[in-house]
Amino acid sequence: CKTRLPIVRVCPKLSLKTLVEGLREANPASDRNLELVAHPYNSRSLMSTLDDCYQDAAKRNAQSGGSPNRITLAIGPEGGWTDAEMEQLEGFHRVSLGPRILKTYDAAVSMLALLYDALEFDARATEPGPGGSSNAHGSVRRLG
Repeated sequence: CKTRLPIVRVCPKLSLKTLVEGLREANPASDRNLELVAHPYNSRSLMSTLDDCYQDAAKRNAQSGGSPNRITLAIGPEGGWTDAEMEQLEGFHRVSLGPRILKTYDAAVSMLALLYDALEFDARATEPGPGGSSNAHGSVRRLG
């Protein structure tokens, strides 16, 4: 069975600065780590962001293809993060879930569903097809 359940941690009692510093100390920067922040302003779609991350990783190291080792999602309050909070989340990829402002719970569920779908598609696309050839299209985005 290839299904792996994610480890989900909700950290409401920690300050954002403490949380980000702890994450960075515990998980040094890696081409295979992905940090996403849901923010409704000046952000890109999740699929566009994932496409770019996969392409960048492939350029840096052709051997590292596949899904990220660790994904960190930062989902803030309804209406988005403050400018000071976004500065603390420097290095995270800004992603939007569309034109509507979502409540935190709805944003978390939406982000997890979209991310799971994208990673499942990536896993299916890179599985060997008939005759041992890969079905990879070099992108996470669904084709057709």
